[in-house]
Amino acid sequence: MKKRISAILAVLFLITFAVQGINVNRTYAAGKAISIYIDGVKTDLDSEPIIVNSSAFVPLRGLFEKLGADIHWDNDNRQAIIKSGEIEVMLGADNDIALRNGRAVELSAPSRIINSRMMVPVRFVAEALGHKVDWDGKNRRIDISRNKGETRDTGLPVIGSRKIFENLLKYNNLLNEFSTGKIIEERIVDIAPPVQAALDDVKSAPQPEAAPAPMDGGAGNGGSGHSSTNVQVEGVDEGDIVKTDGKYIYTLIQNKLHIIDANPNKPEIVGVIETDYSRGSIYEIYVESDKLVILGSGNVNYAYPDGIIQAKGRSFYAPDYYNTSSTFLLVYDVSDIRNPKLIKDMDIEGYYNTSRLIRDKLYFTTSKTFYFARIMPVVGAETGLYNAGEYDADEYSRKPKYADNLTGKITVIDYKDIKYFPDYITPNFMLTVGVDLSTGEHQVSAYLGEVQTVYASAENMYVALTSYRHEKISSLIYSKRLIASTSVYKFALNAGKIEYLAKGSVPGIILNQFSLDEYNGNLRIATTEGDTWDSSSVNNIYVLNPKLEKIGSLTDMAKGEKIYSTRFAGDRIYMVTFKQIDPFFVIDASVPENPKVLGYLKIPGFSTYMHILDKNHILGFGRDTVENQYGNVTTGGFKISLFDVTNPANPIEKDKEVIGDSGTYSQLQYNHKALMIDLNKGLMAFPIDIPVYEKDKNSKSFFGAYVYNITNTSFDLRGKITHLTESPAFGYDFNRYNDTIHRVIYIGDYLYSLSNGSMMVTRIKDMKPVAKLEFKQ
Repeated sequence: MKKRISAILAVLFLITFAVQGINVNRTYAAGKAISIYIDGVKTDLDSEPIIVNSSAFVPLRGLFEKLGADIHWDNDNRQAIIKSGEIEVMLGADNDIALRNGRAVELSAPSRIINSRMMVPVRFVAEALGHKVDWDGKNRRIDISRNKGETRDTGLPVIGSRKIFENLLKYNNLLNEFSTGKIIEERIVDIAPPVQAALDDVKSAPQPEAAPAPMDGGAGNGGSGHSSTNVQVEGVDEGDIVKTDGKYIYTLIQNKLHIIDANPNKPEIVGVIETDYSRGSIYEIYVESDKLVILGSGNVNYAYPDGIIQAKGRSFYAPDYYNTSSTFLLVYDVSDIRNPKLIKDMDIEGYYNTSRLIRDKLYFTTSKTFYFARIMPVVGAETGLYNAGEYDADEYSRKPKYADNLTGKITVIDYKDIKYFPDYITPNFMLTVGVDLSTGEHQVSAYLGEVQTVYASAENMYVALTSYRHEKISSLIYSKRLIASTSVYKFALNAGKIEYLAKGSVPGIILNQFSLDEYNGNLRIATTEGDTWDSSSVNNIYVLNPKLEKIGSLTDMAKGEKIYSTRFAGDRIYMVTFKQIDPFFVIDASVPENPKVLGYLKIPGFSTYMHILDKNHILGFGRDTVENQYGNVTTGGFKISLFDVTNPANPIEKDKEVIGDSGTYSQLQYNHKALMIDLNKGLMAFPIDIPVYEKDKNSKSFFGAYVYNITNTSFDLRGKITHLTESPAFGYDFNRYNDTIHRVIYIGDYLYSLSNGSMMVTRIKDMKPVAKLEFKQ
């Protein structure tokens, strides 16, 4: 009996062994050992290459380190981060999608963990690092020839599928977690980003400078003409809360658009356009010929289509809508001013970011944010892990969309039509919108990536994003320290259409749209690199050609400081940096390949906005600074500086004025559109609040606007305007917010100052008020 049992066990053992052997042979092909040659030199690895289902697999760490790459294994998330020069690759275990410098790469087979080692298809070496890989099956030999040149990705990649979409977000979520300890999915859906064209009542932290505004102003002499919005680039209009065509004034008051007959002796409201609050709030307006453009945004509810609401398996309690951010566009024909006619009505998903109007072509961008955590596995609907109806609803709500409300057409943008920014992938879609106001035609495109800063010339739009990469600080120590750079994506603006052209990158971060400037086809960028807290910061100017390839630079300026404003003016660049004192730099950019500092001036205070008067004179608006008893620098009053750069090697502060003290505030510090200036008219005005907090002071608080006489070489106070009948003795009177002036414009011989509560007309000649129009609240 014992012999029979032993015999049976022996047979079972042989059968089991044979079956296991068959499986092994089926998966890992036996035969002659595979050899690897790198640039013709045989290379031994810590683990032998194997054949898996007819594909050659190699140990990732062993091979990539032989090729000079650094490997970091994230055990918690079971993924490898590979760094080789400017190339960074992320690959998760059991995944056939990798990320190479932010671009999705599909492997011929998924990576595998075998004997505690990550094994990858040998072709992945070529896909990851750009090397050439050859397989000699007869001799079981792998030849790898290193690519010694630069591998440059061109064009923006297309998402293409839900699988790629999810992997892009997954990898970037893990990279963000690894780098900073923050997880993207913790972001709240659709938190509104700061609107680039700041609302008049938003007092945000300084957003340095507002780039050189052309001095055309549309003004004539002796009582003709009218002011226009102070813009960055001549011929490129920017949306604002007040516009005029010289006969009528269009102003935004409490989410209502008021159209006012500008008769100085008897101004009257001739029309009011009110939008439904359920669509959001009006942000900015334009007036072009007989067209009135209104742009607004808000957090709204989008309805699901009937096919999703009635989907099988969908919960009875599931809502028929989802919450999202949305931008609305309204275009009115105002040829009959008292009866505006709505001729275009669109909803575009995403919060409003910024816009430009070039003649009758409107361009703007929106940003849609979504929950990364809600992205479910692709197999979920197929395996029944959750209801197919809910799966469809999530998929529908995630994809960006827009609607033409006059035709009722809703367009959902599919993954195959969405491109992405490899440098900066977050749970955001950027939507670009171009509209031809003359025909009503529109174009909408979507990109996976966040909108941060937008600059536009008359021909091109540039989207700038801050991106980060890891830095290895020694031969042994792998640091999570990130190095910041600015990636710039260039789009052509042509006949109401926005088309991608090129991408470039420079070290450091920019401040705002005025850190960029296009001149003679080249893009100039001002950046700050490093941190001021440890005095490692430096400031740079980079020049990129039309393909956004770097052709010139001026680096390492003002160590330990950061840029507060930059102004580009043809062959000259003016830059203000600050930490303890204000260095005002004059830079020669006439040779794009070799910009150089001509001279600089150190004075107390700093300018957050600079305005070009002429070739040799610049106005700076910002803050004064004073040194306290402890030797620390504190902020003083609102400061106007007139810089004379007739001798660029020795610039001087020709004149200055300091208004109030540290509590003084003007929108002009942060929003260039708050400035009304016209050299032909000899006028300059801006809103300003001067609270006085000490009761024993002789002066009272002032809330209104200052008006100046202005020439190329001088400025002096002409008068003051206030809508308050009596200023508070000290401090702010928040009950009088509606009387705080936010814009001043001129038409002919009169100034028109506007607040939320009223409009006042002031005669320029003697600065006497002649009329006041109250707005109903």
